[in-house]
Amino acid sequence: MTSQALQEAIKANEDCLAENQEQCLLLVPLLRLLAEGKPVPLERLAAVSRRPLEAIQSLLQCSDIEVDSEGRIVGWGLSLVPTPHQFRLGEQTLYAWCALDTLLLPALLGRTAHIVSICPATGKSVSLTVTPTQIERLEPASAVVSVRLPEAETDLCEVRGSICLQGHFFESHEDASAWPSLHPQALLLTVEEAAQLGRELARQFLALAPGSLLSLKNGGISA
Repeated sequence: MTSQALQEAIKANEDCLAENQEQCLLLVPLLRLLAEGKPVPLERLAAVSRRPLEAIQSLLQCSDIEVDSEGRIVGWGLSLVPTPHQFRLGEQTLYAWCALDTLLLPALLGRTAHIVSICPATGKSVSLTVTPTQIERLEPASAVVSVRLPEAETDLCEVRGSICLQGHFFESHEDASAWPSLHPQALLLTVEEAAQLGRELARQFLALAPGSLLSLKNGGISA
């Protein structure tokens, strides 16, 4: 049964994505390119997303986009820059902006990831394996996830500071509740509830950007 908190989280994120469809058209193919573990040139993102280069260049106006010294994109939700949320795909070690991202990305990418994240309350690691459909090997089993809900008017270009930085894995509900820096509006979900939310968000992203279901090949797209 879906909890009231989870229903609330799904609805809030659904409303936010509906207001940010243009960014979604670029975010999904960009995440798949970043999953290769290399900086993404703007020209390659334009080719893969089938969007004009001008649209890609305007994306750099987003305050959250991470770029390297050559102007290539190195992070937007999934990042090549270290964060407290390690996201391992095979031999590639990447990083996510928040705990929820680590649970969303496997379903979005269609790949299994191993996650190691630091509990901000205890400084200890929470680890788990996330497949596109389920959670495996969660340690400790008592872990929970904090999620800050977006508003309908939340801009995906400015989501890191207001939303992502509030998303953590905690060793337990008790550790999370006692942590002085827990945002007063953050929801505490079980890892399974947060994974359900992540899978639902992945479904919504893919529905808004159906072209991203095509596979990447040789710098372009093939059916």
